[in-house]
Amino acid sequence: MRRLAPLLLVSLALVPARALAVWVDLTPEQIRAAIEHGTTTYEAARKERRPADNLDPGYVVDLGPDTGQAFLYTEFSALALEARRYLAIGQAMKPVDIERVMADARGTLSVLVNVLGPKRDFLRHYRVALVQGDRRVAPLQSDIYRGSRASEASEAHRVPAIYKVRSTGIDPNAPVTLVLQGDEREIRFPFDLPGLR
Repeated sequence: MRRLAPLLLVSLALVPARALAVWVDLTPEQIRAAIEHGTTTYEAARKERRPADNLDPGYVVDLGPDTGQAFLYTEFSALALEARRYLAIGQAMKPVDIERVMADARGTLSVLVNVLGPKRDFLRHYRVALVQGDRRVAPLQSDIYRGSRASEASEAHRVPAIYKVRSTGIDPNAPVTLVLQGDEREIRFPFDLPGLR
């Protein structure tokens, strides 16, 4: 057994580090980590000639072209994304810029959805909650926009909305699902909080 311990430690060191859970109320070190992550992913995107201002894939749930997508903004992902956007225009974030992003994101999880439905305003009639186990958290803020035709050949409309939920009481070590509940349809966007920051 003593011979196995060093081998186990070496093998664990070779496993890529994974976030233990979503970070809430970022510390100064975590703020620096978010900005560094934004910088690193910006440089990688430029090298690979792909869009530099997209969220990391783990923060995106795509249910396909007939349903839509959802994008999760944690304090970390919001700050990393903003750092990428500043780099895209050739600027570095100043402390006042960082504080502006943090003031908006602190203590919340925000989900931007872009979903397809029958009318331009169909999401206004949906009930929305962030669900974790038996716990249902209603948004403290909802911004639902009027949609537009998905295509000329389709009657469906693509409707964007942003739902902001307090992170207080949400377990960062357990998955959450944004549930959009209509009279005849339910849309569920699951997010793996333990694998994100």
